[in-house]
Amino acid sequence: MMTPTAGPNHPILISLCMIVRDEADNLPRCLQSVRGLVDQLIVVDTGSRDRTVEIAAQYGAEMYQFAWRNNFAEARNYTLQQARGQWILILDADEEIAEGQTEMIRALTETIDADAFGFCVRNWAAPGNLTRYSDSLQIRLFRHGRNYGYEQAVHNQILPSIIRQGGQVRDTSIVIHHYGYIDKQEEKARRALPMLEAELAQNPGNAYLYFKLGEVNKALGRNQAAIEALERSVGSAENPLPPHLTETAFMRLAQIALAMDDYGKAIHYSHQSLTLNPSNLVARYVSGIALLYAGQVGPAYDHFQIIAAQPTGDYFDRSDLQTLMGICESILKASHQ
Repeated sequence: MMTPTAGPNHPILISLCMIVRDEADNLPRCLQSVRGLVDQLIVVDTGSRDRTVEIAAQYGAEMYQFAWRNNFAEARNYTLQQARGQWILILDADEEIAEGQTEMIRALTETIDADAFGFCVRNWAAPGNLTRYSDSLQIRLFRHGRNYGYEQAVHNQILPSIIRQGGQVRDTSIVIHHYGYIDKQEEKARRALPMLEAELAQNPGNAYLYFKLGEVNKALGRNQAAIEALERSVGSAENPLPPHLTETAFMRLAQIALAMDDYGKAIHYSHQSLTLNPSNLVARYVSGIALLYAGQVGPAYDHFQIIAAQPTGDYFDRSDLQTLMGICESILKASHQ
C-alpha cells in the first residue's frame, strides 16, 4: 500500500491527476512508480467494472466519479479541479515513471524559469514491429493555479493553453514508459475514431487532428482513409504541422504505400520524411525496400549501409537487414560480371 506523502506538516507540492476505466491490470504498476513522489493522488473513474476503484483506494487515492461523455479533455480538466498541489503531474494507468527518475521530477518543482515540463513518453510497440518503441515529447508536469486546461475531445493537449497564458515550457530527458500500444492498439484506435471524426466536424482545419486520424485509420487497416487524412495533415497551409509531426506523417504515408506495393509513392514519401530528418531509420528502411523492389539496387544498398552503421541498440529490429544487404550485394556483383 502506498500513501501520498502530504500531511499536516507536509504541504502538497505535487498532485498526480489521472482518469481511469477498467485498469485493474495496469494501475498497481503505475502507482508504484510514483511512490514517494506525489503528495496528492487524484483518480477520476469514468465507469470501471473491474477492481480499478478498489485498487486505487488501496494506494491512498482520492476517488471521484465522472460520467463519460466521449471527451477526454472534459474528464482531464475535472481531475485538475480536484488538485490542491503547487504542481500537477499527469499519468495514465498504462504508464509508469522510469526507474530512478522520481527525484529528478521533484527537483523540477524548484525551477523558477519554467512553468511546464515536457517528458519523453516512450510508446512500446507490439512484438514484431520494426521499432520496439517510439518517443514523443508531452507536457506532463506543470504549475497549478495558472488557468491551464486541456483542449480537444481526443488526443487532448494542454500546451496551447499554457502558451496562451504566457507560460514558459522546458523539455527534459525524463522518461515515462507507455505500454498501451503493446496489445490494445486496435482497441484504442476504434475508440478514438468516432471522437476524432466528431472533433474534425467542429474544427475541420486542424492539421494535428488529421494527422491523428491518419494514424488511427492506419492502425485499423483502412489504408485509403489513412492516406487521405495524412495528406491533408501535411498539406495544411493555414495550420501546418510542426516539423517532427510532418516528418512522421510522411513516414506513415511511405509505410502505407509500401504495404500497398506502390513503390514509387513509398520512395517519394520516404524521401520527404528523410529531407526533414535524415536520422529517421524507419523512413530510410522503407525507402531501401521500395527502391530494391523497384529495381534501384544501388540506392537501396546505400540506405541499408547507412542503417547498418547506426548504433541503434535494441530500438531497431535489424533481423532482416543483413539479408536485404546480402540480396543487394548479390545483384550488384552479378551485374558487374
